[in-house]
Parts: sequence; structure tokens; C-alpha cells
Amino acid sequence: MYIPCTCLAYNTSTHSSTGFTPSFLQFGRKLRLPSDLFHPDSRLPSHERHFDYTTELKSRLVQAFQTSNETLKVWHRTQKA
Repeated sequence: MYIPCTCLAYNTSTHSSTGFTPSFLQFGRKLRLPSDLFHPDSRLPSHERHFDYTTELKSRLVQAFQTSNETLKVWHRTQKA
């Protein structure tokens, strides 16, 4: 009964080891939650063409993976010390 809520909380929380949420690393964007209906985010992208969206998504994911990889290396060194 509590597992779906726990999974949602885990997937939408920023992890200190990567600096990103697991959902962002998986989908390349912030998850849209029911609370977003009441407080819409004006920064949501409006893409006119599918190609533009996929290109932007790929660049966001590549940058997120590089940043999280660097953060993980620092985290590992800290934990080792």
C-alpha cells in the first residue's frame, strides 16, 4: 500500500551522490506531478518539432550523465577517505 508512494518520493528526490533525481536521469526531465496542475511551471518546454525535442533531450541527458558521473567520483573519494 505504501510502496508506490515511497517509490515516487525516492524517484523525485535529489540524491546527494549524483546531484540529480533518478527520474531525471531516466527520462531527461522533471516528472510532472498532480500538484503541477495547481502550480504550473512556466519553464516547461514548448517544442514545435519532434526533432528539436529529441535533440534537446539527448543533450540534456548527456550533460546529466557527465555531471552525475563526476559527482559520483567525488562522492566515492569522500567515502573512501
